[in-house]
Amino acid sequence: MRSAVALLFTLQLLVTSAIARPGQQSEREDFSVGTVSASKRTLGFCWLTGCDDGQFCTLTGTCSTCDGGFFLLSTSNTCSKCPSGYYSPFGSLQSIISPAGSYCAGDGNVAPTPAPAGHYCPSQGATTPTPAPAGSYCSGTKNTAPTPAPAGSYCSGTGNTAPTPAPKGHSCSGTGNTAPTPCAQGFYSDILGGLTCKTCPLGFFCPPKCESPQPIVCADGKELVGSSCVNCDPGEFSTGGKACQKCAIGFYSSSPQSTSCTACPTGQTTTTTGSSSCSAITCSAGSAIVNGACALCPAGQYSDGKSPCSSCAAGSFSKAGAATCTSCPVGSYSSSTGTANQCTTCSTGTQALSTGSTSCSPITCSAGSALVNGACSICPAGQYSDGKSACAPCAAGSFSKAGAATCTSCLLNTFASATGTANQCTACSVGTQTLTTGATKCDTTTCQGGFSLNNLGACVACAAGKFSDGKSECLPCPVGYFSGAGANACTLCPINTFTSSIGTAIQCTICATGTQALIPGATKCDPKTCSAGSGLSNGACATCPAGQYSDGTSACASCAVGTFSKAGASSCSACPANTYTGKTGTADQCTACASGSTSFPGSSSCTTTTCSPGNYLDILAGSCKQCPAGSFSLDGIAACAPCLPGSFSTAGSSSCTPCAIGTATLLPSTPNSCPACLSGTTTYSKGQTICVPGCPAGSEPVLFGIGGCSVCPTGKYSSNGLACQACPTGQTNNAAHTACQVAPSIGLTKSRRSMVCDAGRTACAIGGGPKVRAFECVDTMNDIQSCGGCWSTGAGVDCTAFDDRATATCVRGQCQYQCPLGWELSSTGCVKSSAGAKNGSAKSAAMAGVWHIQAKV
Repeated sequence: MRSAVALLFTLQLLVTSAIARPGQQSEREDFSVGTVSASKRTLGFCWLTGCDDGQFCTLTGTCSTCDGGFFLLSTSNTCSKCPSGYYSPFGSLQSIISPAGSYCAGDGNVAPTPAPAGHYCPSQGATTPTPAPAGSYCSGTKNTAPTPAPAGSYCSGTGNTAPTPAPKGHSCSGTGNTAPTPCAQGFYSDILGGLTCKTCPLGFFCPPKCESPQPIVCADGKELVGSSCVNCDPGEFSTGGKACQKCAIGFYSSSPQSTSCTACPTGQTTTTTGSSSCSAITCSAGSAIVNGACALCPAGQYSDGKSPCSSCAAGSFSKAGAATCTSCPVGSYSSSTGTANQCTTCSTGTQALSTGSTSCSPITCSAGSALVNGACSICPAGQYSDGKSACAPCAAGSFSKAGAATCTSCLLNTFASATGTANQCTACSVGTQTLTTGATKCDTTTCQGGFSLNNLGACVACAAGKFSDGKSECLPCPVGYFSGAGANACTLCPINTFTSSIGTAIQCTICATGTQALIPGATKCDPKTCSAGSGLSNGACATCPAGQYSDGTSACASCAVGTFSKAGASSCSACPANTYTGKTGTADQCTACASGSTSFPGSSSCTTTTCSPGNYLDILAGSCKQCPAGSFSLDGIAACAPCLPGSFSTAGSSSCTPCAIGTATLLPSTPNSCPACLSGTTTYSKGQTICVPGCPAGSEPVLFGIGGCSVCPTGKYSSNGLACQACPTGQTNNAAHTACQVAPSIGLTKSRRSMVCDAGRTACAIGGGPKVRAFECVDTMNDIQSCGGCWSTGAGVDCTAFDDRATATCVRGQCQYQCPLGWELSSTGCVKSSAGAKNGSAKSAAMAGVWHIQAKV
């Protein structure tokens, strides 16, 4: 027993010694500093059982985990402290490099430290944060790169956490500024964060670092020009920094920068404002020197400016400042000297007949005028005076104009029914007249058409070129009309004649050669305009011959090379493709290109080049090219033609392929293949342009499906909704017409097939179902009815097998049947006779599904 214990103890010491060899501390060492956590020790024999991943076996045989900041070295089974730039959490098997935006200073870091505000860590493994350089900043933490200071701000020094706005009087243009730029003299910035400095406005001063422009105040005798104070010129003055002002007339300033103007000495003055010196006084006309200065002459006096003012003579006057006196006008006077402003007007009944009068004389009026309010006044129209008495009105039957000494009697065919008639008497109205002068009224007179009253009151014929209805005077014919003598109306000028003036007599003027008037009553002739396809020849329109053309406004001209025309052409046509003409005036048609050559439209010659079918000749390129898909070429010479709707082609085709059943195309030039019909639609033959709804089994399409579907006739069937097929001999259709079945035998007696038919007729079986077997003679070559024994109840023929029956109107008909002995006819066929008839009877019965057309189509 003791040997076993000794052996166990020896084994434990050997294992313990083996575990401690890689550099692990002994059991007596302090494990609280970077090795193991005392709280995680586990008593046991880990050197026998082993430890979990991330743990190691201590000298005491317990498993332990590395503290934070340490990691397990697998080679030595010991905990190692993390180096600078790395970190490790509790129980780490390896150290972790610090990420960008954080750092690990020193060794033994449990976790990375975020880069503080104002700093950044650009890459992994940082041991210290980097301060943001001047011109940039780092806001917040975990920055991986500094942010440049934006425009309008700056960052001075390092470690900035935010940019600083540019102060007033400064600017920061662009980004990354390390300091604000002071505004130069003449510029300013009145805001924080300014990008640029503003130009100082006119009239203001801006020193360096200016935050607000300062107004410029100039000294006396100066004024502000732009941003500078400038001396006032001689003849000007200024006070209080105001703008320079010109010296008034009579004042002057002889030196610059004057603050006031000086009055001119006695006997001197200035003639304009802004004078720098005075000169001797010279008075203008109408003024004179008074007390050493020029003064205006008063009213009633005058001066030429060189002598004192003098009084105006009698018979004249003046206003103030007059250089000369003015003579009194007619009707006024001045009896003394020095008359001011105006002369005295003559009193009533007196007059001054000349200018410059010194007195007035009594008034004497001339004939046709009279004294009114002391002055002679012309008598108005309708009155008269001899000049010695007042104006009096003219008597009835007379008139006067203004200023008349006597009245004038009314002329023949005029009258004045009241006194005081002015200027002229009234003309007699149409159909009236006066036979003497001085009439007070007109008497009735009527002339016949083409005549009018003359001045003597007699009816006279209107002259040629005039007309009258007999109730008015003769009037000239208007333009476009003419008349002979004694006409009661004017006549329109005939076609191709004209008149451009009124009063045209006898006849109108014939249009000159090459001109025409196309309507009656023309006032001028126009150049002839022919219809399109005709040209003017010797003054007449003539149809252009073949090879020439005209739009109707000019003579016919020959067609150019490459074109042709037929007779009466308004323009020439280009030669079609594969034809040509190399001469002018080609008539009717161009010459076809020889075999193996071709040409473009409008060509004057052909090009000899042959391409294989499915290709075409590109004349411009001078080579053959393949026809594109959707087109074809038969001879390889002409241009490729587009495939018609209902067909397609692939590239290089010499012909187009019809669309297969179940496909269609409505468009020309369809390439490669026709589109398949949509579900529920189809086509029933090749080369279709549209898809139609499919027909059900037991029917067939009408007009390729455009006319709808038609149930298969008796004896035929359709299993797929396409064309109806005839049942084999001895079979007939089922009820749905979708298949054939053996015809049941019902004991009918078949009529003799050896019956004799007339020449040209054929014995045909009567239709109507399996129970009927009869025959009739039918002209199958000429009749448009089907073979069968049905007859129409109205006009028409049998249409049960008529191909175009969709376009015809059919009516229900009847079929004639003959039943055998012991049978009789019913609505469905032959049935056994209930009366025991000995012979079959020929009857007719209406049978469903049999129709007839009413009219031939």
